[in-house]
Amino acid sequence: IEAARIDGANRWQTFWRIVWPQLAPVTAFVAVWQTIQAIQLFDLVYTTTRGGPLDATKTIVYFLYDKAFHALEVGYGSAAAYVLFAVTLLITIGVVVIQRRRGSEAF
Repeated sequence: IEAARIDGANRWQTFWRIVWPQLAPVTAFVAVWQTIQAIQLFDLVYTTTRGGPLDATKTIVYFLYDKAFHALEVGYGSAAAYVLFAVTLLITIGVVVIQRRRGSEAF
């Protein structure tokens, strides 16, 4: 950062040319991690609203649980689990491919 300031870079250029490339791999990892955590949210929904009024807070994991264990539609719940796995896998692969093309690997 000091060398960039000596070379005449302003704060914006310093951020985008020096700081951001160093933070990009960590940011990609955290984005994937938080996206997966948001998709797989179950305990908070289960303990507070159980899907909420008119299924407003129903997540895919709670939907899976509800179909498999309450409605006893195990095949439908299993299919929902496979969809959850596929979505999680696609998000992870997509971010890894993008990061490798840019040359900054986080995984």
